[in-house]
Amino acid sequence: MVALLCLPFLSNWIRIAILQSQVETLRVESTEARRSQTAVYEMEEQWGAVLEYPRQDVGQILLSLNGLIENSLSSFALDKGAVDIVGFAQDPAVLIEQLAEREEFYDVGQSRSSSSGNSELMGDRFGIRMSVSGIDFPGYEAKYPVAED
Repeated sequence: MVALLCLPFLSNWIRIAILQSQVETLRVESTEARRSQTAVYEMEEQWGAVLEYPRQDVGQILLSLNGLIENSLSSFALDKGAVDIVGFAQDPAVLIEQLAEREEFYDVGQSRSSSSGNSELMGDRFGIRMSVSGIDFPGYEAKYPVAED
């Protein structure tokens, strides 16, 4: 009778011993996988700054500008998502408005005063500074601060 009452406890004890043995076997078998996982995490840490660098599609930006400015740019600079352009337009104020209406640009403003061009065909010389939408350099720099030597 006592043996019959102890049977569930004995069964549980055997089951626990088997499960502990399986856990230890699986732990040993997964050592290589955990080592590989650690190596991947280290690579992500090392290469994250490169992989997450904000993409600036210069070709697409130039095509968008060319649609509005029609081959009259004399200077183009792109730095951390900020575009500086200099060129000629018949009406620089209208050009600024057109650029501000485009969803790929924001914070559009005059960066230098407009001056009359040498000919009626070229128009007035302008300087415009704007930011490109979807490029978050402040967020990137906050996540990956520049290492100072």
